[in-house]
Amino acid sequence: MAQQHGQTMRPAGLDDVQIAVANPARFDADEHLAFARSVDLDLFEAEASDLAQDDAAIQDWSPSKCIRTADGHIIPRPMALLAIEDVTRRFGGIVALADVSLAMEQGQIVGLIGPNGAGKTTLFNLVTRLYRPNDGRILFDGKDLTRTPAHRIARLGIARTFQNVVLFQHMTVLENVLVGAHARLRPFSERRGRKQAQYILDYLELGEFGRRLPGGLPFGTLKRVELARALAAKPTLLLLDEPAGGLNHEEVGDLAEVIRGLQHDLDLTILLVEHHMNLVMSVSDRVHVLNFGRKIAEGTPGEVQADPAVIEAYLGAERVAAA
Repeated sequence: MAQQHGQTMRPAGLDDVQIAVANPARFDADEHLAFARSVDLDLFEAEASDLAQDDAAIQDWSPSKCIRTADGHIIPRPMALLAIEDVTRRFGGIVALADVSLAMEQGQIVGLIGPNGAGKTTLFNLVTRLYRPNDGRILFDGKDLTRTPAHRIARLGIARTFQNVVLFQHMTVLENVLVGAHARLRPFSERRGRKQAQYILDYLELGEFGRRLPGGLPFGTLKRVELARALAAKPTLLLLDEPAGGLNHEEVGDLAEVIRGLQHDLDLTILLVEHHMNLVMSVSDRVHVLNFGRKIAEGTPGEVQADPAVIEAYLGAERVAAA
């Protein structure tokens, strides 16, 4: 403890610290105040060196480790909920993804776009462990997914939808949704699972279809049933693979509201693969762009829309030059 002229030096403002007393009748003011001050000073001394190191690091800050707030302060970058680090996936001689990196913070909606064959669905399949990367790693909440068996992915808090809707035709809509809940259900808790499944159907305005078979239902309704099945797994991270595919203009508008609602109401982090650009740009906090297996751009929707590499990837070099 630092001392000067035989007296203990105290950090500025420490005298203003107030002590909460659980039982005033048993409180010895002098004894407790002396103890509290000694604890405060010990903590201050122990943390002083760490704070000095932090200050030095911030002076030499890196955008990959720190961010600057709107008022000019530099703070550590929040740990990503999903971090894809230099991931490569090859199928024989074909490189589907090459050194792709992507990070998502909790609570974000992130769009993943690119022309057909860019590697978007392959990336989804790597996150959900249908494939294993040849190089790189994928971290979810700090856990390395490349070392996680595929059957444990849903239990960790990751769920997804698919481009093609595949439901069990001999099971009711409610039973199809209940399938998604089984990764989270304990033995003999099916009644609870059914209540949860019905709640999700009601939330997505599908409650009236619970006892019906999928056959004959509109395609837009079937897409929502698949979404309900994914939500039944109680995910933290939801992967949506072209959820607007096959929907009409009105249904796409409704889907945008649903996605925003999932983020707000259920506190979900959402990774969205979609070709419907208006949908992606209207709901996403950030957008990443793939082309021929490589990431060519990332940023806010406005930044990505104005990026020359993105424009060229979608329109072609010749048309861009002609324009």
